[in-house]
Amino acid sequence: MPRMDGGRFLDEKGKIARIQEIPVIVLTADTRALARANQIPAKRCLAKPVDVDVLLDTISSVSAVSD
Repeated sequence: MPRMDGGRFLDEKGKIARIQEIPVIVLTADTRALARANQIPAKRCLAKPVDVDVLLDTISSVSAVSD
């Protein structure tokens, strides 16, 4: 992202009440981020390169949980 990294985005998102409940799926090539995925305030964390079918299934499952 041009102005902030994903971690900063999640921090900033957490400060805005009206968007706190919007689910986030993290796509990363950083293996360290994957290792600490349970500490990241995101619904899912996927490794790049992402298989399109896996991404679509993940979006579908996260959307179903959020409804």
